[in-house]
Amino acid sequence: MSGYHQFSCNQHTARKRHRCAWCGQGIEIGEQYMREKSVYDGAHQSHAWHFECLDACHDEAREEGGTCEFTLYSGDRPSAAIGRSESQAGGVA
Repeated sequence: MSGYHQFSCNQHTARKRHRCAWCGQGIEIGEQYMREKSVYDGAHQSHAWHFECLDACHDEAREEGGTCEFTLYSGDRPSAAIGRSESQAGGVA
């Protein structure tokens, strides 16, 4: 088992563009997101997450018995959220 410890996970409003740790898609300026700060195998890390992507990671962790190891930017963003983000950004429906 890997060494993981989360220090904080807080909601923020993006002041610059970020990349979601789960899906790799952009978190745009003005969008709400979660910022997770942790240590994994001795290395400090700080990741930005879409709310729904963080939920997807937690769901996967529950399915796998409490842990979720993944490769950055390799998860699928839940499809319902993609349409919501496009409409909030003024995208064409």
